[in-house]
Amino acid sequence: MRPQHVSTAYRHGTPLRSWTDEPPEIASSAAELAIKASDSIDAIRKLLRKEPATLEEQVSLGRLNSHCFLMGYEPMVLLYDYPRIDPAIPPLLEQYSKHFRAS
Repeated sequence: MRPQHVSTAYRHGTPLRSWTDEPPEIASSAAELAIKASDSIDAIRKLLRKEPATLEEQVSLGRLNSHCFLMGYEPMVLLYDYPRIDPAIPPLLEQYSKHFRAS
């Protein structure tokens, strides 16, 4: 039996997927994978706490957006002016990720 939801990589001419286009369990797994691959866990934690990111952390957020693009998703973080996370991401991470659960 073939899974109903399979994340695919970006294809030219295909619009990027929003983080709300897939079931939360799938989107949260993809988000966590991109965050881990880009080494931006600390930077995302700071954004969730509304703390400023260092230059090195901002670079990791750029890598994160690159990973999102390659996975076919919209960028997770807006880097214009100051870093801001997509509003769809915090609830996904807080509910499904052990790295971001509110304690």
